[in-house]
Amino acid sequence: MWRRVWVIFWLMTICADLASAGVIGRVETIGFESLIRSDRWVPVQVQITSDDAAPQDYQLQVVQHDLDGDDVVYARPVIVNPGTETFWTYFKPESIQGGLSGGPTGAADLSKRLRIYLATPDGTKRVVQLSVAGAAPFVLDESARDKSDKLMVIAGRRLNASEFDAGKKSVFGLAENVVFASISLRTMPDNVLGYDAVDAVIWTDLEVDQLASQQFRALRQYVERGGTLVVLQHPEAARMAKLNDFLPVQVGRVETTTLTEPLRTLLLEGVPNEPNTETGRRVNWFANATGPFRMARSQALPGAIVPHWIDWPDGSRTPYIARHLYGMGMVVWVAQDVSDPSVRNVELGWPNFWAKVLDWPIGGVSGRNTYDYMRAPP
Repeated sequence: MWRRVWVIFWLMTICADLASAGVIGRVETIGFESLIRSDRWVPVQVQITSDDAAPQDYQLQVVQHDLDGDDVVYARPVIVNPGTETFWTYFKPESIQGGLSGGPTGAADLSKRLRIYLATPDGTKRVVQLSVAGAAPFVLDESARDKSDKLMVIAGRRLNASEFDAGKKSVFGLAENVVFASISLRTMPDNVLGYDAVDAVIWTDLEVDQLASQQFRALRQYVERGGTLVVLQHPEAARMAKLNDFLPVQVGRVETTTLTEPLRTLLLEGVPNEPNTETGRRVNWFANATGPFRMARSQALPGAIVPHWIDWPDGSRTPYIARHLYGMGMVVWVAQDVSDPSVRNVELGWPNFWAKVLDWPIGGVSGRNTYDYMRAPP
């Protein structure tokens, strides 16, 4: 009887400790739009709410298993202020029993495989387990049967990437599938580990000045350590000035123009201009480019490679695509923001464009079935 009373008292004490802690939390995102790799560092963003009157020190822990089934703890100290805020942490997925993709069918199963806690500062006592409901990851290298996957992270406005969708078979000769995921200023990692699974970061219209210092440092370290950054020149050049040190060009002014070149050629290179079998008329593949178009005049810096140029009506010539090495990585600059609605609605040829930007060896791009035309592989 006394043992039973002691157990009940002990359970009540634990519950009272948790309640007095005044803190709860949940996982907001795992990876980039839930995309992760099984052998790379994974970024996790968590939301923590505290009703304590003053800031409290905790240790944010992610618990996984090693090959022997023992616990591996990835810990990060955090200061939790009153109210609600978000934190980043990072871990490597466990590889036993299929890893994170091998079994989770719901939040209950996932919470057994991916255990995330707030613990006391010394890590000895776990105060609360964070909910992972709705945060199930999708493991890229598990989804690929015949190809691996390139993970392209878009910082800002989405691009036209429909031709890369699985099952469309629009790209011939590319050795990897290409998967795009979007991030916002709020969801950009604050540590270079967060980019471990990323093949390229494509900067569209985010205002770089709003990045926290840790986020900007993580992006810089990602490129310096071998990553690829693609910068699409925004019409408001001033909002991208903080990225100028990365660029292979010195950006001048951005001009409004009716020029469709060189983008038109880059998109439609190798796509025959054949008549539609129903109407007898040739298809205007560029009809959905509404214009006007905005492109930047720039000057290539020493050591930059310029594979494509803009030929202006006044006879001058400036880079359209330029790239150079940055640390151990690469930075590519494009004179035009192709996420802009003026050109984004072009429905064909974007794999061609990205092959030119990132120097991918692809064999060609198919036409779309809606135009009653399909190009055969070379």
